[in-house]
Amino acid sequence: MNSMPENLSPSPAGNDSVEREHGILISLLVANKEKLLEELRRRLAARLPSEYYSMILFNPKGRQRTRKYFDAFFRALSGDLASFIKDQELIGYKRAIEGYPLEGVLGFTLSFKSVLWDFIGQHNRNAAEDKQRVSVDEVFYLHSILDQSYYSLSRSFIITRDEIINKRRKQLHELHVFAGEVVSIFNEQLLWDPVMRGIESLFGLQVQVILEARDPDSLVAPEAPNILGSPLETHTAQDLIALVREKNLAFAATEPKTFISFADRANQEDYLCVCLPLPTHSRQGKVLLLLHDEGKPFTFDRFDRNLLSQFVYFTGSVLVNCSMVSELAEKREYLSSLTSTLFTIQENERKRIAADIHDVLTQALSGIGFKLILCQELLDKQPQRLADELIRLVQNVNEALRHSRHIVSNLRPTILDNLGIVAALNKTVNDFEESSGVDIEFHSPPHIDLPPGADISIFRILQESLHNIMKHARASQVRVDITVRPDRKLEIIIDDDGDGFDLGQRVNGLGLMLMRERAVNLGGKMHLKSSPGNGTILKIVLPMGGDKRNVPD
Repeated sequence: MNSMPENLSPSPAGNDSVEREHGILISLLVANKEKLLEELRRRLAARLPSEYYSMILFNPKGRQRTRKYFDAFFRALSGDLASFIKDQELIGYKRAIEGYPLEGVLGFTLSFKSVLWDFIGQHNRNAAEDKQRVSVDEVFYLHSILDQSYYSLSRSFIITRDEIINKRRKQLHELHVFAGEVVSIFNEQLLWDPVMRGIESLFGLQVQVILEARDPDSLVAPEAPNILGSPLETHTAQDLIALVREKNLAFAATEPKTFISFADRANQEDYLCVCLPLPTHSRQGKVLLLLHDEGKPFTFDRFDRNLLSQFVYFTGSVLVNCSMVSELAEKREYLSSLTSTLFTIQENERKRIAADIHDVLTQALSGIGFKLILCQELLDKQPQRLADELIRLVQNVNEALRHSRHIVSNLRPTILDNLGIVAALNKTVNDFEESSGVDIEFHSPPHIDLPPGADISIFRILQESLHNIMKHARASQVRVDITVRPDRKLEIIIDDDGDGFDLGQRVNGLGLMLMRERAVNLGGKMHLKSSPGNGTILKIVLPMGGDKRNVPD
């Protein structure tokens, strides 16, 4: 046994000892209650680290619980044994529910017993007379109380633990059933009914599924969330959903307007509702799950939290499969359409280049050829006219060179290589304003650090967008804003006040398709907002690193 510290030697019981059978024992322990409590805490601290002992020693509720244990024990010494036994049965139940090991729970009571044994032994050794000592009958009485409390505590703990094991076995079986039902689901719309049934069978709770619009860069106002299942129409539930939507983390409401992180390891028994985001997005957007019992408090231990986390993670994995299957089907259809479109683009580009060569270079070279023949004829006959024709011939050659450079520049703008992307975009904007007569504002950083190959795609996107404005929009003003956002994404906004168009009819046009493909190829996204009579806003968001994985779908 551990010996008592000198400063914890028993204090005298006093002259007002209780005149009863165990008066010396009771009065001695009551008089030294605080010393006994301090010694118990010292011995528990020596047995750290222990999750249970840490709770008893450092958690305010744990320290308060130790005092309640002392109070109940001293009432038992005075004859109220039933209350002490009932208290221990309740503690056995609670500690089993909370998931603490029986070894730690019994270790607390055994440490208390050893404190009492050492304390009484030291008192008896220091006592001057036999009548001041604690008798054998009193020690037996003390051990009888403690032994009954140990039995009640252990029995309650073990019975509760067996009930928990059976409950958890059933929950794991239900999780297995849920997994078997949804693992072969590849249509997102068929997933939510099994999810709601799974929550109810696993935890006996109602669930509200909230499907939200997902893209923060979208130019179109998000639609109202789609609500499935059993909604909880309370201010607390709505505030909790707003908090989870903002933080993208799981939170729980423990009482009206009081929210805690659901990831906290502390045991919590008075949840009003719990809201979790799925780790992956649906095709529509973010998905939130709100668990509740129609406004009534419900318990959720650590096993339930872990089980719910596994349920959410598995549901997220199935959702990814659904999204992948749907996306593959769309991509297959889109690829077929794109392949046909690319063939058309290729043929049109060949025709355009052939026309440029025929209309410009071929005619210029033919003219140069005729000039040379004329010059040969004038060589001896008309020297002065020959000099004039040679001057015009040089002008024709220079004009042909200028047109050839223009054709080459259309294929690959040399200004990109010579002066960089910002200068090339600025020149494109100036050329557009000069040729169209449309006022245009252009804002850009002085330098944009782009990955290799991204500059030509951005150049073509702006070029195609301005071409569409000049051809279709009948705009009077255009604004081009290029910014580097704090999240290291390049944002390009092209806004015109032209006629606009119906998104449902023109979103698959050839020019728009090419711009979208260029953006996607760089790992970015294209957003479009337009309606008849209200102009058009085109928004391109690109990762500065050039890795398409940096931009989530």
